[in-house]
Amino acid sequence: MNGQFCLGMLLIFCSIAVAAAAEAESGGLEECVGALYFRKYDSVDDLHFETFVEQELSGSSCGALAGDLELMPVLSVSERYLIGEGSHRRLSTTIRLRFPLAKTQIGSCEVIFVERLPHGVFADPFELQHLQRRGVFKEASVFGDTNLELPSFLSNRSLVEVHMDVDIASLSNGMDIKLELPLHGRYQPLDDRGYTDVEFGAPDLFLRCKMHNQGGEGRSCLSILDEDGSSPRHERITWSLPSGIKAHTGIVSLVTFSSAILSTLSIVFASMRYPDLKKLS
Repeated sequence: MNGQFCLGMLLIFCSIAVAAAAEAESGGLEECVGALYFRKYDSVDDLHFETFVEQELSGSSCGALAGDLELMPVLSVSERYLIGEGSHRRLSTTIRLRFPLAKTQIGSCEVIFVERLPHGVFADPFELQHLQRRGVFKEASVFGDTNLELPSFLSNRSLVEVHMDVDIASLSNGMDIKLELPLHGRYQPLDDRGYTDVEFGAPDLFLRCKMHNQGGEGRSCLSILDEDGSSPRHERITWSLPSGIKAHTGIVSLVTFSSAILSTLSIVFASMRYPDLKKLS
C-alpha cells in the first residue's frame, strides 16, 4: 500500500514538473499580455512596455513565422478615429490583416489588441465584460488603474486588452477587423481654456496561433505584428476632455454656496411652518 502511495505521489510530482516546464518553455503565452507585463511593472509606462515587448515577448514568436519574412503576417491600420462627443466616446480602429502562411500549418488564431490609454482616460471593466458576454469580443480586460471614481490628477494610466478570433479560411485575400472601445474621460483639473487635450498613440497588436506543423504541434505561438511599409501613417488622435474654467471658479463657488444656503433655509422653514407634516407621513 505504501509503495503504491509513493508511486502515485511520484507521478503527481512528475506531472506538475512537466506542466511547469512546458509553461516556462512557452513563456506564459496563454496568458494576457497585460497580465505578463504587470508581473514585472506596477504601472503603465510607454518605455517600460516597449522594453517588455522587445525583451520578454519578441523571443517567444513562432519559429515558423520568424523563419521567413515573406511568411510573416502583415497588418495595416486603415482607419482610426473617435466617435461621439464630450467625456464618453468610442475609439474605432480598423485593422487590415493578411496571412500568407500555408493554412495547413495553422490551427486556430486570435488577434490581441492592446491599447495603452493616455492619462485621464479609462475603460469601464464592467462595460467591457458586458460586451464580452454579448460576443462582441472573445475576451476583454483592463489592467492598471481601474478605480473609476478618481479624478485625473489622482489616477494612473491603464491599458485595455481585447482578444478576437480570426477565421484562417478567409485570410487568402485578407480581412478587416473593426473594433470600437468605449472610453470615458476622468474629471480634469481646472484650465484656462475649459478643456484638456489627451493624445492616443498607435495600438500594440499580437497574433497568437496554434501550430499544427511537426515542429510546433500543440504549441501556442505569439507573433508580434509590425506594420508593413505600405501602411498609411495616421496622425495621433487627440481628445479634448471638458474641464472647469479657472475664471469661473468664483462664480461657481458663489452659486453653489447660495444654493446650499437656500436649500437649508427652505428645509428649516418647512419644518417650522408645517410641524405636523412628519406625523401625517
